[in-house]
Amino acid sequence: MNSYIEVLDKVSYAIFASVGGILFYLLGVTETGRGTNFRIILIYGLSSGFIGQITLLLCRAANLNVDLTGALTGIAGALGARTTISILEIILFKYLGIKRYDRRKNPEE
Repeated sequence: MNSYIEVLDKVSYAIFASVGGILFYLLGVTETGRGTNFRIILIYGLSSGFIGQITLLLCRAANLNVDLTGALTGIAGALGARTTISILEIILFKYLGIKRYDRRKNPEE
């Protein structure tokens, strides 16, 4: 029974992130006047749910409280997978002490 509750808990964070991603996609579509596409909405929802799960795991590893974890998961979902991965990459590289190579600074290389 306990594992069922844990799965439900994780799924709820993924759904929360997915809703955030879908809402921000629809907001952008509405602001620009473009039409909606169900396939793209599905992709945004799934990718936001995926990044929400990654955020959940990172928050739990950092022992953050439930409220902050929920907020960060929702924000990650709303930002979308690409943006959140870019942010997490910067944080991870700093944490691991890896110096990032920026091709924009040395375009001739």
